[in-house]
Amino acid sequence: DTSPFTDTDMVFLENCFEKIKAMKESQEQCDVTLVVGGTEFRVHRVALVGASEYFRKLFDEKYAKELQDRFVLNDCEADTMSVILDFIYSGILNVDDFNFAEILHLCDYFGIELAKEVCAEYAIENVSSDNCVEIYILGDIYGLPEICRYAKTTIMSNLEAISGTEAFFELPIRHIEDIFTKPLGCHDKELLYRVVIRWVQYDLPCRKKFLKNLLDAVEREHVSL
Repeated sequence: DTSPFTDTDMVFLENCFEKIKAMKESQEQCDVTLVVGGTEFRVHRVALVGASEYFRKLFDEKYAKELQDRFVLNDCEADTMSVILDFIYSGILNVDDFNFAEILHLCDYFGIELAKEVCAEYAIENVSSDNCVEIYILGDIYGLPEICRYAKTTIMSNLEAISGTEAFFELPIRHIEDIFTKPLGCHDKELLYRVVIRWVQYDLPCRKKFLKNLLDAVEREHVSL
């Protein structure tokens, strides 16, 4: 066991979480109100500052100078904010297939790195042929290369089916170049050629200039195998 915490430490931390969560639920000593889509959340400034770089900067700039204790957040939904606050107060992130993208976005926006790691673990455990393109894109957007690696492996393992989907056709050139210069799990050169040509034909006027380089990249990869 390489954990830096003893059993006593863990009991202490769990008790702290329980007490802080109970204080939030009873609104005891709450000193900040977050307003999200008409829903008000009474919370503790110190809890938000401890978990989020975004809130630390927000309170430094406004709370300390203006004694402001009410903040309207326009970039999220109340349900998603509730999940984020539950994580801050309990350490448990209730992420699922339906809220994953929005939760990941808010974790990144609020600078809650530990929650981003939980999202990454969820994505890796749940990547499939149905969602691998979306997960690949999200991993790229939010700087999570491990997600991208798992998603690319799934894409290439199911390339024939996935390459006919709208999500795949709409991938920009930089994603296609990244995927096809490292065709993980697919050694079928003819299939790769067909997929490249179909992707180019989807928007021929804009993409025909990429065709030669993509076909050359496929050829180079197979020469090196």
